[in-house]
Amino acid sequence: MKNFFPIFVCVILFSSCQPSKEDVVKNLLEAENSFNKEKVSQLIADDFMYYGTDTLNKEEYLSRLDNLKSIDCQGEILSIQDLDSIVRTEEQMRNVADLLLDIHPLIVQRRTYRFADKKVQSITVDSVLNYEESQKEINEKWVPFVFYLYDKYGIEDWSKVTPDLKKYLSEYTALSISEKKQYKNYAFLQGTYESKDCVFYKKLIFRGKKTVTIIDAIFGFPFSTSYELDEDIVKVRTDRGDLLFNIKDSKTLIGEGFAGGTFIRVN
Repeated sequence: MKNFFPIFVCVILFSSCQPSKEDVVKNLLEAENSFNKEKVSQLIADDFMYYGTDTLNKEEYLSRLDNLKSIDCQGEILSIQDLDSIVRTEEQMRNVADLLLDIHPLIVQRRTYRFADKKVQSITVDSVLNYEESQKEINEKWVPFVFYLYDKYGIEDWSKVTPDLKKYLSEYTALSISEKKQYKNYAFLQGTYESKDCVFYKKLIFRGKKTVTIIDAIFGFPFSTSYELDEDIVKVRTDRGDLLFNIKDSKTLIGEGFAGGTFIRVN
């Protein structure tokens, strides 16, 4: 009986020193945010599985940290529930592009963590919040940035962008409002616009900052010419003078005069 009390106290003290499931999840996210593979590996089980957009085993999950590091991807726990056998969280995700392009709302993942021997055995992404709104915002701001990269540096290969992504994004976001608006207009002009109500012109195909191909609505003949931007006005050169188009939004041009009609971007 004399020896029982000290043993009992040791057991209690030992148990109190063991991290809770919530603590394990928080420690795991902290390790992931610092891209510490060794620490992450210690916190997840050998038979660990991740179930999200992709299904990953432990080795694949650890390798994924390299990609996340290249875009400085970070997670933040908004809420956490310890439900005895599992832990459920809501985690807000952001990367360097979200930060510098000021993307709102950010994506939030609802996750379930399951455990084995005090380690995370699996992570399941149950649902994703704000996905459509966030993707729309990203598209509106990302496409002009990509056009800027091609225009200034001639970069088309994404593998050449990722190592210096933060530098390129910082340069782009430092541009004036008018410069960024111009890149936005150039970016969303690229592609083919079709009209169903213009009498003389059926299609406009924009390429780069100067070239446009016009296809007439009568014979379907194409001819290439040049264009220029003046704020939200597109001036297309022809032998009859300039055709004017107003940029209504990222997919719509409104023609004037001989080009009167609505042109919708189809690709």
